[in-house]
Amino acid sequence: MRGKGVLLILLVASLVLYPLVASSNIGGARGSSTGAPITSLFNEQTCTTTDCHDDGTANTGSGQVLIEAPVQYTPGETVTFKVRVEEDGRSTFGFQVAVKAVNDTMDFHDHVGMLEVVDPTVTRVIVQNYVTHTEDGLAQNEWQVRWTAPSDETRPVTIYAAGNAANGDGEETGDNIYTTNWTMTADVSTASDETPTPSAFTLERAFPNPFTTFTTIRYALHQPAPVTLSVYDVLGRRVRLLELGTQAAGSHEVYLGAEGLSAGLYLYELHTPTARETRPMMVMR
Repeated sequence: MRGKGVLLILLVASLVLYPLVASSNIGGARGSSTGAPITSLFNEQTCTTTDCHDDGTANTGSGQVLIEAPVQYTPGETVTFKVRVEEDGRSTFGFQVAVKAVNDTMDFHDHVGMLEVVDPTVTRVIVQNYVTHTEDGLAQNEWQVRWTAPSDETRPVTIYAAGNAANGDGEETGDNIYTTNWTMTADVSTASDETPTPSAFTLERAFPNPFTTFTTIRYALHQPAPVTLSVYDVLGRRVRLLELGTQAAGSHEVYLGAEGLSAGLYLYELHTPTARETRPMMVMR
C-alpha cells in the first residue's frame, strides 16, 4: 500500500493543524507554502496574498530559489539536499520545502517519506510535512535538509521549494517570493531487501530514445502476469496509462506514440503485481 494509510493520517493531521500554523510566521514560513500542486483536498499557498512578503505574485523579481539534490533516490535510504535563495541587494532570506508524489487513486499529492532538519539552529519542521527556516536561519541564504524515502516507495517524488528574498525593513510586503521543484526517480536496482526475490521481468530501454513520433518498449516476463505501462512527466503526474492485460511469459513489445505529449523528459514505468521498474525517455519536437 506504499504507506498510504500513514500518509493519509498525516494529511488529516495537516488539515487539522494548518490553521494554527498559518496563523503565525514566528520562526519560519506558515504551513502549506511551498508552491506544490493545488488539489481539492489540500490547498498549497505560496504567499499569494499581500500579507505574506510580496505583492501576491511569485517569481516576478530578479532572483531565484534553487534545489541541489540527486536525480535518484533509493527506497528506504536518506537523501541530503540543499535549498538556496539568490537575489542581489537583499539582506534576509527564508525558505520552505515539502516532498510529494502523485497519488494514482485519490485527488491529492501524497506527502512522501520523512523530512528532517540538519541544523536545528537555522531550520525546523512544521507538522512533519514541511521544513522551513528559523529566526536564526534568516541570516543565510542556503540550508540543508534530510529526506528519508519509505522502503516501499518507487514513484517519482518531487521536492517543492519556495524561497523568500527580503529587503530587511521589517515589513512583510515588498519582498520577493520564488518557487521551484526537483523530481527524483526511484533507483530500485540498488534497493536492498532482507529476502530478495527474482525479478518478475526484464525491461529494456525504449528505442528510439529520444523520439518524435513513436518509440518501442520491449520487455520479457519471467512468468505470466497482468502488465500495466504508465508514463509520468517530470512533475510525477501520470500522463498515459496502458492496461496490457495478463500476458504469457516471454518477450513482448509496446509501441508508444508521442501524440498528446509535449517535448521534454518523461518516465515510463512497467509494473506487475510483484514488481515495477522505471526508465527515462525523451520526446523531441
